[in-house]
Amino acid sequence: MEEPVVQRVSTLVLVLLVVPVLQASVVATGAGEVRFSAHFPSARQVLLAGEFNDWNTHPAPMERRGDRFVLELALDHGLHEYKFIVDGDWQPDPGNPARTYSESGQPNSAFWLERDGSLQLRADVPDTLPLDVAPLPEPVPLVILWQQHQPWLGDPASDALAGPWLRVHATKDYLDMVLRLKDQPTVRAGISLSGTLLFQLDRYYLQRLVPYLDHDTRSVSPDFTGIWKGHTDPWLDLLLEETPDPRDPVVAGRLWQDDWSCLGVSPEMRRRWPRLEELEKRLRAGGGLSAPEAGELLMLFHLAWMDPRFLRGPVDLCTGHTLRVCDLAREESPGRWIALAADAAARRPWYTRRG
Repeated sequence: MEEPVVQRVSTLVLVLLVVPVLQASVVATGAGEVRFSAHFPSARQVLLAGEFNDWNTHPAPMERRGDRFVLELALDHGLHEYKFIVDGDWQPDPGNPARTYSESGQPNSAFWLERDGSLQLRADVPDTLPLDVAPLPEPVPLVILWQQHQPWLGDPASDALAGPWLRVHATKDYLDMVLRLKDQPTVRAGISLSGTLLFQLDRYYLQRLVPYLDHDTRSVSPDFTGIWKGHTDPWLDLLLEETPDPRDPVVAGRLWQDDWSCLGVSPEMRRRWPRLEELEKRLRAGGGLSAPEAGELLMLFHLAWMDPRFLRGPVDLCTGHTLRVCDLAREESPGRWIALAADAAARRPWYTRRG
């Protein structure tokens, strides 16, 4: 009776030893060479795309070897991101747990390649990385040139924006950059605003929304919904609803299911909002949301995309108003925020006219 047990244990040990080798999808082969191996037995074609080959500009075809697709590349040391394109379908590497996320929340596989050719499955830069720099003999004059732009996001068929990125980038990243200059008066910088950015902000927000905004009551006239609903920013339309219905497939798509959704928050931004992290993990695991949680996710998305200065205190605008987004959130600990209940926040004068 003991021999079968010994045989089964030996077989189990052999499987445990062999499986990691069979499943390894990205390994260093020495001298900076990296072998990508993808197990897609039913695929007709698999391409490799990453920052090392300009993503979709020059994806590299992988060679079929049995039920796997293989490609070896010589790469520089550093952090690398990639995806497999399986018969036209973009997929992260199922054999690599390390993930980075794009601004729209889409996952990419990642690994770190050391100078000695060794490889780590990780999505960040090691803390122990030595700086390979030498001190300069004298100061170097430096002028920073910033190009603030967005692609054309207008959909000709619906005459609406396909995503909220014009607005959220303008109220966070682009504003952050200018405000940092205010804190550093000795820094010299030039800022260029692209025509596509300004034209779309003017067309879809200034011309269509602002005329219906009552600054004193912090409300949008019902006439706006009757005239322009579906023709500006779909995420603003959701904000103007009483409660988003997560059972509606269009609403669910914009909240979490579509490529562009309220999960379009970088890991760094998401870590500042523990509740947003909690909802994001549940949704990525296949869970759903109740109607109140759908409204909470929508609010957290917009708060995460606000400039931190708006959250820490009142901000005076050039229009003669004081913005008090700070009444909608509280910093529980350094860099960790919670959103206040919507009904409590609604009673606070978070947008008022000065004087």
